[in-house]
Amino acid sequence: METKKTNASSKNYDLWQAVLIHLKRYHPDENLTFEQVTVDWVNGVRTYFDSQAKTKTGNLISSGTASSYFNKVRAVINEAYSKEIITKNPLKQVKGITAISSERIYLGLNELRALVKTDCRYDILKEAFLFSCLTGLRWSDINKMDWSEISEFNGVHRITFNQKKTTKLQYLDIPPQAYNLINNFEKNGRVFQSLRYSAYMNIELLRWAMAAGISKHITFHSGPIIFGTSYPQQNNFSYA
Repeated sequence: METKKTNASSKNYDLWQAVLIHLKRYHPDENLTFEQVTVDWVNGVRTYFDSQAKTKTGNLISSGTASSYFNKVRAVINEAYSKEIITKNPLKQVKGITAISSERIYLGLNELRALVKTDCRYDILKEAFLFSCLTGLRWSDINKMDWSEISEFNGVHRITFNQKKTTKLQYLDIPPQAYNLINNFEKNGRVFQSLRYSAYMNIELLRWAMAAGISKHITFHSGPIIFGTSYPQQNNFSYA
């Protein structure tokens, strides 16, 4: 974990922390040794992630999260084997966790208009979510977006950034309606400075959606796929 915190993989550090928290729940004894990391122990960890691990709100983690968490444990064991800390690799007898694909939830234009007209308890949540809908940016990219990445070119505001998921450099024109959402912000540092990802914010997002008459289970991942496609501004639509 300390390695992940200091090198180019630091973006995954929070994920590693989550895995460690869950491992301590599964095996509270911190005197665990590699001698105890047997096939049965690894299978136990696999079962825990696959059917027992829960989120902060008490819900079972998704299969995708379970797969991601277990892969981190597998990475550590494989690293130990490659460094000859252990002479036998128990993973040869343990299958990974397959993430089950789920139907993506997305918003339609009328639903977006309903959200615009409906009050949200937290203005920053409403502004960030609508910005996501209008630009196609993921939560991770919006959360880290900095004013230093925004410039004006031929009268059009543009963001130049390294996409967090792919690490590739991206150039994205910001539609006027999206820029109006942030135009009055303090133009220094992170754009959405008070935005924090939490279970509570997710609940408030659902409350806002229900108040707008939307029964879909909306998450921040629903914004970038309005109409079922990314970068909706290419459709030249207006939510007005």
